[in-house]
Amino acid sequence: MKNVYVKPKILFILISICLLLLFPTSQLKAEPQLWEIYNTIYENTHVGSNQDLTDNYGVSYDEMWLFTNGYVIASARFAGYKQRFGYYTDGCSGNERVELFNVTESGYLNQGKYERLLIAESADVVGFYVEPYTNVPKGLWFSQYTLNSDNSDHMRAYRAPEPDFNPANPEYLIGWEDLENLGDADYNDLIVTIRSFEPYRIECCKEASECDDGIYCNGVETCTNSACQQGSDPCPDDGMFCNGTEGCDEEGNTCTSSGDPCGTDLRCDEQGSQCVGCLEDEDCNDGTYCNGEESCSTKVCVHAGNPCSSDTTCNEEAQSCDQISTTTTTVVPAPPPPPVVDNVVVVVPEVAEVNSGGSLQFYAVTIHEGRVVKGNCEWKIVSDAGIGSAIDSNGLYNAGTNLKDGPVTEKIKVVDLTYRYFTYAKVTIHALKISITQDKEVVNSGEAVRFGALTALDGSVIENSYQWEIDPPSTIGSSISSDGTYVAGMNLNGSDVMEAVKVTDVVYGISTSAAITVRYSYLPVPGDFEVTVTPLQGMVASEGTINFTAATTLPNSSGMEETNSPSYEWSVSSSIGSQIDAVTGLYKAGENEVGHQVSDIITVVDHANGNATKSAEVIVTYGKITCIFPSTILASRWLPLPYLCVITGEHLNIDPFYTLVHFEPEGDILPLSKFGFDDFMIVTILVQPNPVAHEVDIVLDNNGEYAVANNLQVTIDMLPWILDEKR
Repeated sequence: MKNVYVKPKILFILISICLLLLFPTSQLKAEPQLWEIYNTIYENTHVGSNQDLTDNYGVSYDEMWLFTNGYVIASARFAGYKQRFGYYTDGCSGNERVELFNVTESGYLNQGKYERLLIAESADVVGFYVEPYTNVPKGLWFSQYTLNSDNSDHMRAYRAPEPDFNPANPEYLIGWEDLENLGDADYNDLIVTIRSFEPYRIECCKEASECDDGIYCNGVETCTNSACQQGSDPCPDDGMFCNGTEGCDEEGNTCTSSGDPCGTDLRCDEQGSQCVGCLEDEDCNDGTYCNGEESCSTKVCVHAGNPCSSDTTCNEEAQSCDQISTTTTTVVPAPPPPPVVDNVVVVVPEVAEVNSGGSLQFYAVTIHEGRVVKGNCEWKIVSDAGIGSAIDSNGLYNAGTNLKDGPVTEKIKVVDLTYRYFTYAKVTIHALKISITQDKEVVNSGEAVRFGALTALDGSVIENSYQWEIDPPSTIGSSISSDGTYVAGMNLNGSDVMEAVKVTDVVYGISTSAAITVRYSYLPVPGDFEVTVTPLQGMVASEGTINFTAATTLPNSSGMEETNSPSYEWSVSSSIGSQIDAVTGLYKAGENEVGHQVSDIITVVDHANGNATKSAEVIVTYGKITCIFPSTILASRWLPLPYLCVITGEHLNIDPFYTLVHFEPEGDILPLSKFGFDDFMIVTILVQPNPVAHEVDIVLDNNGEYAVANNLQVTIDMLPWILDEKR
């Protein structure tokens, strides 16, 4: 008889088919796809597939987000792992993380429980992260895929449909894939909606050369805290008047200047930042003899006049004084004397200083042919610093608001429209700013907030006295003291109330305001507070442990809000000596020797919020699984693989017909058949290809009498590629 050789992989397939025919399995619970979740959350939307969702609502860049006040809501979880979700502020490193939710429930979530309002002092940029876990973390995935250990993009973002998407208050839905190397890439493991956030692109770097954009005129880029920072202007104003306006030549990679602003007829006065008639006597020499010697007086050219006496006449050609002839009756009159002062407009003051928002009166005098005449002057600002300054027809200058870090300079031009004479004046506007700070922007009735104020002159902080007020006056009885301590009144109006806190610098007279919102309050009584406990139900064997947590909420106008400072006390009611830490909530089951499972009742009291109370239940099983073999199972990427699993323990009371075996989470391991008695059982299982979970718990069910293992699980690994090659 000829030997027949059957490849191991074909043998596995035949065995699997036989087992499936002999022992049909129940259908897996179908979890919704991402597009179906999107349609459920936004009810009036009709997306037909994940590709349809991406084409119509996908966001091209979703790694970092800009916000001032934004809402974050956990909406759904369809995963075998629990999820910790939060945000981080140090883009490009992900070390500064803040946890928002610990999501343990499955399916569509109660949004009032998983909702947070993030408030930033100014516009802030954050990224998001998710940390899947069972008893231990199963990964840490960031919205910036370059921070992920597998270098994979674990988050997808989609904008909400109209009318939910409002450009003034945009909303997005983000989906997470929590498995390493993207697992099944369904992005439905955790669904979060965010409101009042906008995508914000940042460039990560390791060294400055990675940030260079090749543009000279926007400065040299740097790499700071692993993020690229924009450079500064390489050609700033050098503060010099007489070399003109500075500029940047991108083509030549050099700085430029417009040159002398005064042309050839005038001289440039750097000290006065103006164009004048002269700076020294040599500037006034006009080469004419008969108008006398020139000199420079107060930056105006002055001529000495006719150098010849009354009995002589001035000969310009010979540059001499000639004697008048006495033999003729013809008298040649001398030319009229030239004016003593050149035609000019004089402005007062020529150089001045004023604070931001201040006023200054300029005056102008016209000198024509040596005489002061009544001029018709026009005033205008010809070198505008862009701060909103203005000057009227009478020379009254009103400085704009200088919000820059230092003083700025503006040039005033006055023109005599009758004689067309003109001159300039320079005014320096000092930067004067007042800023306000506050601990919070949203408070409850009766809550106190400390406001502070700072005044800066040209960027330097100065100590001044301030006057505080609520402007307009509060309608709910709020108050603010002289040191800036604000106490919110009792808001019983049925909706949130916004008030404005105003501070005035009593020295400079400048003011600013800040808004604060007082939430609606309905005078809660102790029974209004609600405590939630996680987990609400648990199951352990003897001496097993569970870490309980609690949160206290109070109804308000927008739903449920967490209180600020709960004070919890934990206790346990147990017939088998179970214990719980009164402060931390760490529970440890006692030794169950009563012959059946028992229930412990866990109670938590919040003494800081009306002694609000909540209870949870722990089932302590009598049966205890002590050994699972094999503890590690190898799965295929392509084929379902059968295994025999041996389970032993204490007080299991296994019935060969009625005892059921459950693998949690469900789906990756299917029980096909079983055989056992007393404390021993053999189970035939089928491991699904490419499983999602990596650690699976085993629970035995004897008609409602359970047996579990403490810290004992089945680990699922993958076959080596050499044994799992697809043929």
